[in-house]
Amino acid sequence: MKILVATDIHLGFNLNKKRGGQSDDSFITFEEILKYGQDNEVDFILLGGDLFHDTKPTQATLLRCVELLRKYCLGSKECKLQFLSDSDVIFRHCAQKHVNYEDPNLNVSMPVFTIHGNHDDPSFGTVGSMDVLSATGFVNYFGKWTDLTRIVVSPIILKKIILMLHFMV
Repeated sequence: MKILVATDIHLGFNLNKKRGGQSDDSFITFEEILKYGQDNEVDFILLGGDLFHDTKPTQATLLRCVELLRKYCLGSKECKLQFLSDSDVIFRHCAQKHVNYEDPNLNVSMPVFTIHGNHDDPSFGTVGSMDVLSATGFVNYFGKWTDLTRIVVSPIILKKIILMLHFMV
């Protein structure tokens, strides 16, 4: 199984509030990560938190993120992963209680699994950026906690499906 692990991308960092612009560095890095995953045919990307610099990024930041995920993660290539964990437990905080590549309305070729970090943390019951990305179907968001006195992240168990063809001559 090929897994690409990335963390601390901080999309939206160094937002120039005077001109309304932002540094492209984090977006260039994120696109390089997604392209590397696509070029190397990884089975999935695991984001270890802080995809965004803020819990509630600007609309422009969120839009650019969604555009990149759409460009690199959707496609006709079949996802060969079987999700073996209890979806109701893993995705209890999500509207969709299944991994995105099992959704009949989406064509996910390279899934992204993510947790939030301290910068995009939805503590105290707020809706964060990961909740929005999860609702779009572009990421599989797990490990959300809002009670900082009791943090529990259930394990995700995946199995790669390998098709073996036997020929008789």
